[in-house]
Amino acid sequence: NGDTWAGEETVPEACGVPNGMGGYNREVIVGTSNMTVPVVCFSQCGPCQTTTVELTLQVDMSQQTVSPQGVHVAGSFNNWSTTATPMTLIGNNVYSATLTVNASTTYQYKFINGDTWAGEETVPEACGVPNGMGGYNREVVVGTSNMTVPVVCFSQCGPCPGMINLTLQVDMGMQNVSADGVHVAGSFNNWSTTATPLNNSGGTVYTVTIAVVEDSVYDYVFINGDEWSEKEEVPEQCGVPNGTGGFNRQVIVSNTNLTVPVVCFGWCEACPPLVNVTFRVDMSLETVSPDGVHLVGDFQGWNPGATPMMLSINNIWEVSLLLYQGEAYQYKFINGNTWEGEEIVPEACGVPNGMGGFNRQVIVGSNPMILDAVCFSQCGPCPVSHNVVFRVDMSEQTVSPLGVHIAGNFQEWDPASTQMILVGSGVYEYQTSIMPGELVEYLFVNGNTWDDAEVVPETCGTPNGMGGFNRYFTMPLSDTILNRVCFSSCDPCQEDTLREVIFYVDMRFQNVSPNGVHLAGSFQGWDPSSTPMEYEGGGLYSKSILLNANEYIEYKFINGDTWDGEETVPETCGVSNGMGGFNRYLTVPASDTALPYYCFSSCLPCPIGIEETLSFKNPEIIYHPSLHQIFIDYTSPNYTDIQLQMFNSSGQLISAHSLTCQKGINHFQIDLPLYHGLCIVMLVTEKGEIYSSKFILP
Repeated sequence: NGDTWAGEETVPEACGVPNGMGGYNREVIVGTSNMTVPVVCFSQCGPCQTTTVELTLQVDMSQQTVSPQGVHVAGSFNNWSTTATPMTLIGNNVYSATLTVNASTTYQYKFINGDTWAGEETVPEACGVPNGMGGYNREVVVGTSNMTVPVVCFSQCGPCPGMINLTLQVDMGMQNVSADGVHVAGSFNNWSTTATPLNNSGGTVYTVTIAVVEDSVYDYVFINGDEWSEKEEVPEQCGVPNGTGGFNRQVIVSNTNLTVPVVCFGWCEACPPLVNVTFRVDMSLETVSPDGVHLVGDFQGWNPGATPMMLSINNIWEVSLLLYQGEAYQYKFINGNTWEGEEIVPEACGVPNGMGGFNRQVIVGSNPMILDAVCFSQCGPCPVSHNVVFRVDMSEQTVSPLGVHIAGNFQEWDPASTQMILVGSGVYEYQTSIMPGELVEYLFVNGNTWDDAEVVPETCGTPNGMGGFNRYFTMPLSDTILNRVCFSSCDPCQEDTLREVIFYVDMRFQNVSPNGVHLAGSFQGWDPSSTPMEYEGGGLYSKSILLNANEYIEYKFINGDTWDGEETVPETCGVSNGMGGFNRYLTVPASDTALPYYCFSSCLPCPIGIEETLSFKNPEIIYHPSLHQIFIDYTSPNYTDIQLQMFNSSGQLISAHSLTCQKGINHFQIDLPLYHGLCIVMLVTEKGEIYSSKFILP
């Protein structure tokens, strides 16, 4: 209590663990799911006990001539004062007094006709406790909640003859209960809106017991507060006309005590069951207020700060509420805790709010509901961005020492902040994420100022408002790679000699760097970190690069993204790099090509532990690289089928064949799938025998 140890609580031994200093700490064991520790009272093991409750006492004076000084009650709660606690007439000669008393306490008392002991009642022995003076007092045991003692007749144990106790009950669960409490007004209390308060008897139910004349009919209404403007609207189906166009409730009493079943405020029957409803909103596209996110609705009085939501995962905020089954509720999400942060609900998913806008609406079902997370101010989930690759060919330009940049509406039109990467033969690329449906406008910049921007032709541009044109496209619903264009042109550069070259390296005998494997070469400025290779499984990496046909290049593989991880190229397959070592080299073919899988720092493929051509006495499996096929010879003792399956290095099936065998020698020639990397071939015979072979497919 405070912010120093002087204010620490004293944890009881019964719910604590020793703290090594003679005292105790609380302890919690956290499981594998979210948990909420029950509320405890400061320095106690359980919840705080209610210290005071309201006690209502009632007496029927219909058989008495009431003193001009009125009716009082004296007891141990007021030091037996005959004047301290006057009682109020609430109707039908019944007087009532509500006192604030200590919870979990026993009190004795008597009713007084007047304000002196001369007017005390004579409590019968049958319902009294000895008072030590030869007489008896009444006694009540107060619990931990408000209570109303049934009406008794003055000096008697029960109601006055001709009177019975009538108990009325109302469920206020669907209402925001007034600060003035809940009352009932009826023909039994001269239709007073303040004379007969109800007590909360647990949960959301309020009750009162009043003395009424037996064999009578009474009309009444419940009031949420203490004014007529706050009365319930009784449905016609369960009401009787009140003479002013509305309806009252009605009860017919006989000669026995009666408890009217609980009804919902303003309803004919009990309130419907409560159902747990979880509201969820995605704030991914919003800057969340320091005051958090809130839910507002008709179920909580449209208070924008009353219902905070909790951050769950991935920018989704949620809150769970108990709402009534079958009811329709309107609501909104609030970014913050004031109306300034309310969302704008689209008409397509809203209901009119009577103020020119729209609210969301939910109709509560019979089972717990978890609503789909919707995007703030939208009808559905927040859109997910996709990748786009911009590509420009600078082969006809003298590239600025400041590099090539891209500027567009997706990056605030800054010509210097977004540099593109050289990927080979004068081609530069830049990748970013953009929301689907967004109209993107952009320009390429040879340098980093607007003076260096390209001039986009009108035929492939959209007006920029300054007499020129921007490139443009609408972002699709999936990742996309834009067509390569020549700087300041709508088309590829004049002579398109670019060819796709796929580089492969086998890293199975290396400890691959956490920074991955990279390719560096003369075609990309010998940058060891700008060209990452893609992992294909089984220790194999690849990278596709566009290069000019007949272009001579040199390159190396890098284990990591610095020159410390460069491979050592053997002299037998390298050319001098002028620094005492060697580079790999290639003259780009006239057509697209895939290079062989080289082992890192080697001129050859990595060994795979078995011969490339494996021969079995039966069957025999032979790989022919030039034909991209395998030959199988299998001698079968009878007519049967055998199964041929091919897997990649991750164990995924990439091809399967069922081969029908004749009795005797069978020859099969099988095309291999269009796949690069380690291929595992398995042959399963009719007896369940399995034969396998492994090949590296270039």
